[in-house]
Amino acid sequence: MINNNVCVVAISGASGCGKTSLVQVLGQKYNSPTLHFDDYIDENSYPVDMKLWLDQGCNVSLLQTPRFTQAIIETKRSNSASRFLFIEEPFGRERDVMRPLVDKVILIDTPLPLCLERVIEGAKERALSDKLVNTKSPKNEDQLNQYKDKYQSYLGDVYHQCVEQVRSNCELVLSGKKNIASSYEEISHWLNSINFNRLL
Repeated sequence: MINNNVCVVAISGASGCGKTSLVQVLGQKYNSPTLHFDDYIDENSYPVDMKLWLDQGCNVSLLQTPRFTQAIIETKRSNSASRFLFIEEPFGRERDVMRPLVDKVILIDTPLPLCLERVIEGAKERALSDKLVNTKSPKNEDQLNQYKDKYQSYLGDVYHQCVEQVRSNCELVLSGKKNIASSYEEISHWLNSINFNRLL
């Protein structure tokens, strides 16, 4: 039986906005379980032709993550002590499968150029780490350049469209320029102001 007293809070936003770090902090501070979107994607999650998907309107319900949906249900079922379940879900409740599962959506509104900088910096750090562990690891410069090209061609527009969809149907919008501590304080104050007994 699903525990309906657990409030599922989705942290949403573009790649590089800081979702993962914020979900981790919230989970630690509230002693609550966390789930991360990227842990549940596979080769079938995204449309094969992302540019065509963008041109056809960015229907986020076409993005498939059945294992993620099941993990949310199972975590709610097995969780009896925590008040919250914090999930990293880039698309808020905009996907049809998420709508009945997500109670609250927080959008991290980070400027897309800053998101891109963070993604590139993270990729460079991972590449450096790979080289230290495995000196035969191939350079990822080509992959990074391909990502930049795709970003300029259509990925930037994809992120923009998806963020705007979430913005139209979320409870709280945070400036993505804030540090993690400030973001946590704002979310904590907001969560503490809500009468969840009336909402769950």
